[in-house]
Amino acid sequence: MNKSEYRQAMRAKLKGMNPDEAREWSDEIIRILKQFFAFEQGNWAVFYPMKTEPLISPVFADSFDLQFVFPRTMDGEMDFVNCSKDELILNQELGILEPALTDQRVVEKSSLRGVLVPGLVFHADGSRLGKGGGYYDRFLEDMQVPKIGVCYSLQILNEPIPRENHDVLVDYLVSEQGMIRTQYGLQKSNDSERTS
Repeated sequence: MNKSEYRQAMRAKLKGMNPDEAREWSDEIIRILKQFFAFEQGNWAVFYPMKTEPLISPVFADSFDLQFVFPRTMDGEMDFVNCSKDELILNQELGILEPALTDQRVVEKSSLRGVLVPGLVFHADGSRLGKGGGYYDRFLEDMQVPKIGVCYSLQILNEPIPRENHDVLVDYLVSEQGMIRTQYGLQKSNDSERTS
């Protein structure tokens, strides 16, 4: 299958999910993320979930020793803004909640400690298929901070998914089954140990 076919098949699976199961799985993902963030600091880039994504927004209501920053898209690019989830507004074009275009509290990319990354399809090697806009691939290019894919376990496929040179890999995957380091994340960790 090509990328478009993978996306189409996964969208159909996600739309057919039992709402009670989605809530139960989301609660487990929330528990895992809260445990993780309890030991983190600094600016963490996150996303406000769409209906078919894990419903992780309760994580952002907790007070951790860090700042959650939210993505905003503009002219094919993406930045992150230091605002609360209550300040997000609907981007009519993309159908997502994000900071207002007039909000000037943009966070420097270099200040980010890590990024929660949404997606439609993932693989344990770190591959990810987003919605097709390329926003995260462009933003995350050359970033060395932890990139954590957030998804339901049904979105993690056993077979490799199509990947191009510009596609950015994630270091970890969080689903209702737990948090795992991807093959890419393991390789990156091994490489840094060898150079230190």
